[in-house]
Amino acid sequence: MFIRSALLITLFFASLTSALADESRDTSFLTTLYEKTLFDEADFAPSFLRVIDARSVRLAVQNVRRKYGPLLEVAGESPRFSITTKSHTIPVIMRRDPQGLIVQLSIRTPSLRVVNIDRLLERLAGLPGRASAFVSHNGEMIHALRPDVKLGVGAAFKLAVLAELKKDIAAEKRSWTDTVALKETDRSLPTGYLQDWPVGAPLNLYTLAALMISKSDNTATDMLMDVVGRDRVAKALDLETVLKTRDFFQLKANPLEANAWRNNDAQRRRHQLEMLATLPLPPVEAVQTPRNPDVEWPVSTSHLCKLM
Repeated sequence: MFIRSALLITLFFASLTSALADESRDTSFLTTLYEKTLFDEADFAPSFLRVIDARSVRLAVQNVRRKYGPLLEVAGESPRFSITTKSHTIPVIMRRDPQGLIVQLSIRTPSLRVVNIDRLLERLAGLPGRASAFVSHNGEMIHALRPDVKLGVGAAFKLAVLAELKKDIAAEKRSWTDTVALKETDRSLPTGYLQDWPVGAPLNLYTLAALMISKSDNTATDMLMDVVGRDRVAKALDLETVLKTRDFFQLKANPLEANAWRNNDAQRRRHQLEMLATLPLPPVEAVQTPRNPDVEWPVSTSHLCKLM
């Protein structure tokens, strides 16, 4: 029994030693590759080099190093590693075949290292255009950059739709299982699925909310805005009037109407929304125009965080 136990322990430590050796070999390889762009072509399987030759590997690594700076550390174990520089963390996937030859080497999208959030906000403030940021913890602001400036938040306005729906559910005015039928006038443009569903399709509130948040389904969003009321959504966003996504696309497709929206007061905008509701849905090709910051959902970052 003691001999068997000793044998198992020996095998365990042998496996552990082998694994550590493999890990050390891989991190050393990636370190040398990143720092000096040096490697032995014999380290790669022929199948790899038939797809990506050695010169392309060197050029790719040189470009990454030029963009993200000198190496600080290589960490990880097969097949997932990370290369850390002063500014970024760069994920790397590297696999070897049973003979120890590299059959995969993939450099994935780097992520910015937030070493100091104050420095990050300084960099954000220096970018072209207007910028705003708000960082809170348990409802208390801990970092901010022009937090009360209203900027277009795009699909994030849907958080207000969800917030108003959840109020109704909590107050037992509605149930997640309540069903509404899709109308032709509900159809919006993608993203989403429901724009392709047939008129009359029954959908419960839970399904609509799930599609609105998980898939940013615009048709589901507009249906829920009808359920809770457009005015409530506007108030939740601290706006006098609020666009449905269908309205947004109508304005994108019609520069004259977009210009009128930009210059109209709240009362005239409400009349304009009534007129837009009578128009057919524009084709996708008609809305592939540059972003118009005045045809949007303008909300401050501080207010947006309160909806989360």
